[in-house]
Amino acid sequence: MGTVHKTRREPVIGTKSRSFSEIGAPSFLVPARKNQPELLDMGIGSPEDVRANLAEIWRTNRFLGGIHALTRHLFPLLSRSPQPLTLVDIGAGSGEMGEFLVRWAKQRALPLTLYALDISARNLSVAREKATSGSLLQADACALPFAKHQVDFYISSLFLH
Repeated sequence: MGTVHKTRREPVIGTKSRSFSEIGAPSFLVPARKNQPELLDMGIGSPEDVRANLAEIWRTNRFLGGIHALTRHLFPLLSRSPQPLTLVDIGAGSGEMGEFLVRWAKQRALPLTLYALDISARNLSVAREKATSGSLLQADACALPFAKHQVDFYISSLFLH
């Protein structure tokens, strides 16, 4: 018969419990949080600055998991929902997330109506350059211009950050 050895569990380094006030606190890898409006939100910068910033946000979504985080849940829901579907992208920015979703739906013959909503006319002008489908709406996310039951899905990616 084998011998049973009991081992003492050592705490794993870096797993100490943290208080609520410590979460998000600056550290070696995390800079101090700045609680101020972003330049893009304040209307500062040229149209080219806006284009470049929105392109950076899209790259972040595309290469750092933002698309997957959204679509791994959304795609199954869209696939099994009654058709046709209406989707609103709140804080659409460049509109590229909505365009990505419309292309996905077309490849699967899913009828999808897209509304790309943003409060910023500057963001919507960039979206207009790339938009091939859907409607661009300038509106406030806190006062959505849709009737009850008019929209099947609302999404927002990197809108609140």
